[in-house]
Amino acid sequence: MDYDVSALLNDLLTHAEADVRRNCAWQLGRLRQPVAVPALSLACADPDAGVRLRAYEALAILAEHADARAYAALLGGLRDVDAEARALACVSLRAFAPLGRWDETTLSALLASLDDPESVVRAAAAESLGQALDPQVWPALAACLRDDPDAGVRYAARQALLNGGGAAGQALLAALPASDDPVVLADLLEALGQVGQGYQPADLQPWLTHADEAVRVAAHWAAGRV
Repeated sequence: MDYDVSALLNDLLTHAEADVRRNCAWQLGRLRQPVAVPALSLACADPDAGVRLRAYEALAILAEHADARAYAALLGGLRDVDAEARALACVSLRAFAPLGRWDETTLSALLASLDDPESVVRAAAAESLGQALDPQVWPALAACLRDDPDAGVRYAARQALLNGGGAAGQALLAALPASDDPVVLADLLEALGQVGQGYQPADLQPWLTHADEAVRVAAHWAAGRV
């Protein structure tokens, strides 16, 4: 099916029906037309959350063509009033990491999203931060795994930490003494063993002799993984 890109661009910005604007943003992303980037950037400020969400998604698809204004609009999505839209903005930023577009502002905004009141946003931020190579990311993700009350967020942080190598291992090791919860300690130790770098078996001595069996088992497993 052929689409009239000019009509889609016009309807995205002017049509009275939010459903139509949402569909236009969705179609423009999938058509991968660089000419759509300016309009999609403006759509990030649409009064309808669904339109904004689709605009964030489309800009991720068009990441290679996004200019500074488009990137700023997407980054601003981390402050969207709608939680689902904030989460998708976090996810959409991942497309820009391999392009070298992440800077200190991006990292700071994603790190701040780890404290979002909504778990869906915190999980999306944790997943996206796994794409970063900055050393400040790993302690924040280790703290997230240790402290976040939501199991889904903790899982996202744990998976992201697998990308951190020795730096992630060191962050997990440093996070251990701050908790005395056996369940949390076992989770941290299991994550440490999955990473398998950044520590030595002797570093785990306090947990190898812990009173809780699950903690001891996890510590012994981690010690055997390094």
